[in-house]
Amino acid sequence: MRVIPSCMAGGALTGALSMLFGAKLMAPHGGLFVLLIPNAISPVLMYLVAIAAGTAVTGFTYAFLKSKAEAKYLVSLRPDWKIVAKKVLKPIIKF
Repeated sequence: MRVIPSCMAGGALTGALSMLFGAKLMAPHGGLFVLLIPNAISPVLMYLVAIAAGTAVTGFTYAFLKSKAEAKYLVSLRPDWKIVAKKVLKPIIKF
C-alpha cells in the first residue's frame, strides 16, 4: 500500500493546482504530447508547474512510505537490527 496513496496525493495536487491556475486543455486525451500543439493549453508554464509539483509529491510520498516499510521489514527479519534501525531511521519511524 505505497503506490496508490502516493499517486492519489500527487494527482490531487496536480488537479487542484491546474484548476487554481485555470489551465485549459483543449485535447484532454493527449497529456504532455499536447504541448506540441500550438494554443492547446492556455497557461502552458503553470500547467507544467502543476504537473511537476504533483510528480514531486508522488515521488517523495512513495519514497517516504517505502523507506518506512523496508525498515519495518528488516526489523521483522532480524530483531537485533532494531537498534541499528533506531539510530539510522529515527526521524522516519517511531518504534
